[in-house]
Amino acid sequence: MQYQINDYLFNDETLMLFKDGDVLRFRANEAKLLVFFLKNSDKVVSKEVILDEVWAGKVVSEQVVFQNISHLRSLFGNSAIKTYSKKGYQWQLAFKETLDAAPTPPPVNSPNETGQRPSYAKRNKIKLGLSRWLFGGLVLGTVLVVSSILFFNKAQDTGHQAAPSVSVLPISIATESKNGNKNQLSKKAHSAIWQQLIDQGNYHAVSLPADNGYADIFSVPRKYYQDITEAEQSDYLLAMSVGNRGSIYFVRYMLIGKQSFWHEELEAVSTERLNEKLISHLNQVVQSKILDIEVSDHIKITEKLTALYKKSPDDLIVLYRLIRNHSENGEPNKALLLAEELLSKSLNINNKTSEAIAYLQQALSYIQLKQTSKAQTLLEKAKLIFIDQGNYHSLVAVDHAYVGIAFTNNFDYQEIKAAYLSAIENSRKAQNPIQEFKDTILLSHIAGNLHYKDDQQLYLRQAKHVLIQSQMPREYSAVYFLYAGKHADDSVLAEQHFRRTLDILPEGHAWPEREEAREALVKLFITQQRFPDAVVLFEHISGKTPAQELSLASIYAASQYWFKAEEQGLLAFKASSLNNQYRIALNSALLLAEIYHQQNKLENKFYYIEFIKNNHKSEPFWVNYNAERLSKLGIELERQNEL
Repeated sequence: MQYQINDYLFNDETLMLFKDGDVLRFRANEAKLLVFFLKNSDKVVSKEVILDEVWAGKVVSEQVVFQNISHLRSLFGNSAIKTYSKKGYQWQLAFKETLDAAPTPPPVNSPNETGQRPSYAKRNKIKLGLSRWLFGGLVLGTVLVVSSILFFNKAQDTGHQAAPSVSVLPISIATESKNGNKNQLSKKAHSAIWQQLIDQGNYHAVSLPADNGYADIFSVPRKYYQDITEAEQSDYLLAMSVGNRGSIYFVRYMLIGKQSFWHEELEAVSTERLNEKLISHLNQVVQSKILDIEVSDHIKITEKLTALYKKSPDDLIVLYRLIRNHSENGEPNKALLLAEELLSKSLNINNKTSEAIAYLQQALSYIQLKQTSKAQTLLEKAKLIFIDQGNYHSLVAVDHAYVGIAFTNNFDYQEIKAAYLSAIENSRKAQNPIQEFKDTILLSHIAGNLHYKDDQQLYLRQAKHVLIQSQMPREYSAVYFLYAGKHADDSVLAEQHFRRTLDILPEGHAWPEREEAREALVKLFITQQRFPDAVVLFEHISGKTPAQELSLASIYAASQYWFKAEEQGLLAFKASSLNNQYRIALNSALLLAEIYHQQNKLENKFYYIEFIKNNHKSEPFWVNYNAERLSKLGIELERQNEL
């Protein structure tokens, strides 16, 4: 049997789908589900019936149904399949049945399912499809003219671009949920969120690899992004956990894009309101494409966040991200003003979590301004709210702010240690071993840098214990070896640890720890004057990043191979400038100025010095980190306050 559905022709025996004579990509399960819907178009069918009929004899979850319905909607339109709350689904589009075995072109100017003539653009598409069947020998010029008319009319008829596609991973239950039965929560919040997201049309359910779960996705967000989005032909990847704190429901999500990700939390007094807020918020973020902006492009990110906030002034997460952005850009006064705005809005709607976050953000701004007494008062307010909620996840953030105060107070190690130990304890209460591992390894690193060798070894061993006991993702073994290498007793052991990090983390994904280990090896080899070994680290990398080009330039400069150093430095500078990677562009300009200083090429040297003077404010705290090198070149620039 064949079915004519608008411009589509579907054969239920071969399970092939045609449009304008072309065979479309159509998965077997989608085709079987379409057959089932067409043969049962007169009734509403439940998920359970669909699973029994389409996936008979197979053990699959309800999410498979959501996923395949989403794919059918992406082909035939959101209105093709109607959702009946708590009942099921029903096919909505009109279709014709025919016994013809061979695919035939769609009829020209036939009525569509509403009895109306197709739009002008659709009629042009039908005619073009017919011409393939009847007039294959038309001259090229005629085809080009028809194609250009078709393109123009299609643009007029569409009027807007399709919404970006989002792959949605299975939702988990937050570990800190309390005062409620988790199974009831799962039924009430979990299913409702799934249903409404998938009904949007551009959200598609996917399954996790069998050997991975919620913690892996949330802790290593870049790990699966490329593989999943390429397989699902989507733009974004979304992971979520739902939970409750007393009568308040919350959803914690991670939305991952091409360049960055957002890891935030929304809450509401009912699952219905939570769904409404979540969908509105996610759609705003996805459509803004802010996660496709290069992370180092602070100017564009600020512009996009400001525009988002103007468009959605009631979205407190967008306001929070804008506050954080100003803090990270070294603009504490702007962050402070917006944090006061966040506090006012939170008090107006009695949102205790947002109120506490506002206190926390105000405190962070005061720490940057070195007004630690004000910061401590605000942190106590935030802490009391989070303790009352049992919100250990957010208490960790408060502890990290206390670390900032300790750094500001002349690097007081005992204060730093106390704050990190509190964060480690709160991570345990939140049942978050990954955060516990991160804070333990960082405490070990800080102890080593401040020459507390016994503590450095103690907390490194504790980090390894958490790693093994919690069976954490393999990537965290690489993090362990990276920090073990930084504090190894001798250079041979350090090199072994850094190479273990490189072996564990593949080149195909963007792992900051891998690049950090490579940089550590470069510095080690330069110190040992093992310049060929340093160059070999980049030998098998195709399509080097600007940062990697800059590393090679540093190696050649250290070996006084000035021609190659200049060549690699210019490659790094040009690529990073074009991609708005301000930090790498500034680092490249600084190295080039040093290279030209050594060669006494003063005109070239002053060009890059001027670049640094004109652009250093685009990268917060860059001057602080490079003050000594700048001073040697006679460059004096104002430093910024930092945590």
